Amino acid sequence: MKLLVPSFDLFFLLVGVSLSGVDALLPVLKLRDDEYHCGSVFHSVWTPIIGALLLLAFDVIYSASFLVGGFLHLVTDSTDTRGRPWLYPFSKRAFGVSVFPYNFRDYLSSPLCLAIEASSVIFVVLYVLTFGLDLLSLLWLSLLLPLFVVFALHQWGRGVQPT
Repeated sequence: MKLLVPSFDLFFLLVGVSLSGVDALLPVLKLRDDEYHCGSVFHSVWTPIIGALLLLAFDVIYSASFLVGGFLHLVTDSTDTRGRPWLYPFSKRAFGVSVFPYNFRDYLSSPLCLAIEASSVIFVVLYVLTFGLDLLSLLWLSLLLPLFVVFALHQWGRGVQPT
């Protein structure tokens, strides 16, 4: 089974996946308007690349895990109608494939989107059951879950937005 899932460090994979979400909290905290989400350096290639380069000094697995997590987030976010500014701040041009709605309510009402989200949760649960969960990863997940709920409630409360 470990051959199917390379030797990633779960903690740094989770940090890589979730670090892009920092800009999602700024509108929730009223530090930016709602359009700021997914339009910053956090949703570009630079965050995973710079983070991976910094982690390379400590461990190749940490670096690779962070890089893969960051690009997973970027690629999956780039499948909505808005795309993502992969080269921000050098270019604000959005890249992506318009498959899913950008609006949070529309996204949650799509059976395909719900199936994909459920599948990703099932994958993480199966991974944890197979390989275990270290303390740092548990603490990171404990921090992320409430933040995701706050973000989801904020997005839901925004209502229907133009795409």
